[in-house]
Formats: sequence, structure tokens, C-alpha cells
Amino acid sequence: MGTFSWMTSDTEESIPTSDSPRRTFTVYMKDDRGNVWEESQYDGYGEFGGMDFYALVVDMNADHPGMQQFKDKAIFDEKRCVGIQMVYEFPKTGKGSRTPIKVPTLSRSKDFEWSADAAPESCPDQGFLYS
Repeated sequence: MGTFSWMTSDTEESIPTSDSPRRTFTVYMKDDRGNVWEESQYDGYGEFGGMDFYALVVDMNADHPGMQQFKDKAIFDEKRCVGIQMVYEFPKTGKGSRTPIKVPTLSRSKDFEWSADAAPESCPDQGFLYS
């Protein structure tokens, strides 16, 4: 299983994994419905406060036209794979909304509001490979 890391949506800082040489910090993952998951020891596998980032992408886009083929896939592993596929295979758009789908925000501040324009960017250091 691969690891995933992002830059925070609000401060554009790399989210370090618990195995990295940098200290971790609390990250808040938010969806478009106002739900918040808090994670203080991110392990690099896409889970924040017990919620998987990619499974949440599927939940957030249940009514997206591209989801019709996945409506019956409720098993977590399949749901996660569908979310990964959605994030990395849907066509990219310009700066702001990275994809035509909704994705959670990842922020250092609990007060940061979810916005379609605040999709987190992938971290080039993968939350571990700092120079």
C-alpha cells in the first residue's frame, strides 16, 4: 500500500507523517457538509481522525454524474479505490478547483472553512522526504 501526503489548504505546509524527521501537527479534514475529522499523528495512509480521505471523496460526490457506475460499491476497499481513481483520473482543471469533483480540505486551523477552491495539493516531499 502506498502513502499519500498533501499540503494544507490554508497554510500550504507539507503534512508530515509520523515517521518523518519533522514533528507532526494537528490537521483538520473537512467535507462540504460541515463534518470535521481531527488527526494529530498522520501515518501517511490517507486517514484523518478515523475517516479515509478517498472514501470521503466518494461520499462527497455520490450524486456526481461520473459516479453512476460506482453506486453499488459500498465495500470500503473498493470505495477507497474508487476515490483514488476519481481524484487522479478525472480531468484536471485550472488552479482553484483541481478536479471537477468535490474533495475534502486539509487545514491546520479548525476554523478554516471548506471550499471547492481549497482542494489540497499533493506534497512533493510525500510528508517524509524532506531535504
